[in-house]
Amino acid sequence: GNYGTYVKDAASGTNSVDSIIPQHQGFFVHCNSATGTLSIDNNARTHNSKILLKNTGNNFQNDYLKLRTEGNEYSDEIIVQFNPAATKGFDSKYDALKLFGANEAPQLYSLTGDNEKLSVNTLPGIEIHSVIPIGFDVGVSGNYIIKANELTSFNKVIPLYLEDLLEGTIINLRITPEYSFTANINDLPDRFLLHFSNNEFPYNEDVNTNPDGMNIYSYENTIYVNLLSADEKVTGEIAVYNLLGQEIKRKTIEQEALNKINMNNYNGQYIVKVFTNKNILTQKIFIK
Repeated sequence: GNYGTYVKDAASGTNSVDSIIPQHQGFFVHCNSATGTLSIDNNARTHNSKILLKNTGNNFQNDYLKLRTEGNEYSDEIIVQFNPAATKGFDSKYDALKLFGANEAPQLYSLTGDNEKLSVNTLPGIEIHSVIPIGFDVGVSGNYIIKANELTSFNKVIPLYLEDLLEGTIINLRITPEYSFTANINDLPDRFLLHFSNNEFPYNEDVNTNPDGMNIYSYENTIYVNLLSADEKVTGEIAVYNLLGQEIKRKTIEQEALNKINMNNYNGQYIVKVFTNKNILTQKIFIK
């Protein structure tokens, strides 16, 4: 019920599509300018009896994630990957626009900073934290699942989370790579956030990570505190202060989830302090 997409030199495409186009197979090519030319000569022909990636020189063997959704007897896939040559916006060389399929099929896509809907989203790198909005549309209300594949391509110390904004839940994809949920046709499409937290960076005042693998960051109007990569049980509290030192919010640490504090109606800079049984971590954050 959906189109498959392939970007040159990618490890694979979505929905079983790769670099080999079977004979008599129709396909679309995206042109990122007003006019363009596509030429295919006999040198492009190849003998192939099945879907098999033939291209060598793959640029995306590492840091590559495929999300697949299934429901109503249909499916869809997106790819999120990292390449230093890419940007956070749309790159015609590395990204692929989302082409919506059948109405009764679930539609999964990634959103860029410039609000483009993508089926393949290539970003420049996993920074100290990366939060990627994931859109999800259904034409039929019912039960659906999202599966995370190719997790082994990431360094095992990098946590991966899927946040369901509608249900208020956060799934550690390292532990639970498959998430089941209910979706309705009237749900807002901007339902999910994909979190990458890179804890390999050394400690410094600007990045503010530490050897215990904890970090603090914000996305739009929410503060996130990642403690899940800590080797031992972490207990304590998280406090938010304004620049005058006045406490704004406080909550108890939840070890089994990516800790979050909603900062609706609060804009500007704040100080976040995490008081644990092991140490105190401090970070200045900005709320839009």
